[in-house]
Amino acid sequence: NSHSLRRRLRIRTLQYNVAQHINELYDGVDSEVVLSILVHK
Repeated sequence: NSHSLRRRLRIRTLQYNVAQHINELYDGVDSEVVLSILVHK
């Protein structure tokens, strides 16, 4: 009984839409996450 170990790498491609206006970027921002990043620096 021979067992073989295989490693599999699953790659998933995600498509993101590019914001047309700067306001679209700000609308998509999670303010709690941004605040957390700024506070921990």
